[in-house]
Order: sequence, then structure tokens, then C-alpha cells
Amino acid sequence: MERYLGVDVDRESCTLIVVSEAGKEVPRQVVETNGRTLVSFVRPLAGRMHECLEEGEWRSWAWVWTASRS
Repeated sequence: MERYLGVDVDRESCTLIVVSEAGKEVPRQVVETNGRTLVSFVRPLAGRMHECLEEGEWRSWAWVWTASRS
């Protein structure tokens, strides 16, 4: 099962949305901008995950976070 994770990263919070390969939104959640919090959201999700990150001031931090998950 493949899933697609969209992440909108801001200084205080991140909005995360997961979409299944069928195009259905799974969960949407706003969490604190914190690596541990993000991992606790993503870790229980089953299947192969593809990330889509916004182009913004926090993109470098988010890219390092997603790269470290691999």
C-alpha cells in the first residue's frame, strides 16, 4: 500500500495530510514543529510513504527530517 504525505511546515506547527493510493484522505493533523512529534505521527502509518514538502523557509529542516527516516 502506498501513501502520500503532504507537510506544510511553519515555525510553530506543521499541518500533515496523508492520502491513500485510492485518493482518499486518511488523517489530517496539526502538530508541533518538532522532529519527535512528526515521527510519532508518521511511524504508525502502514505502507510505502512518499513525502511532498512545501517550498518555504523551513524546507531544509523538513528535508533533513524526511531524509533521516529512510
